[in-house]
Amino acid sequence: MDDSYKIILIGDSGVGKTSMTLRFIKSPISNVDPTIGAGTYPCKIKIDDTIRNIKIWDTAGQETYMGLIPQYCRGAHCGILVFDVTSKESFASLSTWIQFLESHSETFPIIIFGNKTDLEQSRVITNEDAILYSEPKGYVYCEGSAETGTGIDSSSIGWVL
Repeated sequence: MDDSYKIILIGDSGVGKTSMTLRFIKSPISNVDPTIGAGTYPCKIKIDDTIRNIKIWDTAGQETYMGLIPQYCRGAHCGILVFDVTSKESFASLSTWIQFLESHSETFPIIIFGNKTDLEQSRVITNEDAILYSEPKGYVYCEGSAETGTGIDSSSIGWVL
C-alpha cells in the first residue's frame, strides 16, 4: 500500500512549477527545461512532528498536455495552482485551470501559489489581488519565490495533509 501524499502542481508554462518542485525537494535549480507530460518527485517532509512521504507531480503547462491532467490528478490529496506574479496572463489563466479541474478531476483541496515574488520591480499582481481572488472561491493563497526559496516549504501545504 502506498502511504504517500500526492500533490499535483498545475499552471501555465513558465510560471516556475518545476523550479518550485526542485526547491521543495532541495535539489539544485539550474537551467530548467519545460516539462513534457509530468514529472514525479518523491520526498519526505516534517509536518507537526510527523514525517510524511510526499510525491509531487509537476505537470506540463502547455495546452498540448492539458488532456492528460485529469489522469495525473487521480488520487491527489492536494492541487497547487501556480501563477507568476509578474504575469497578468498567468493570473487570468487560473480561472481556466480551475474550471478544467472542476469538470475533469476529483475534488481535492486547492492552494493558489503566486511565484516569482523576488521580481518585485516587475510584479503586476499584488498579494491583495490574489487573496481577493482566492478566498471567495474557498482557496488558500500563498506566495513565494522558487529562486530564493521563500515560501517553498512544508507550511505551504501542511494544512491539507
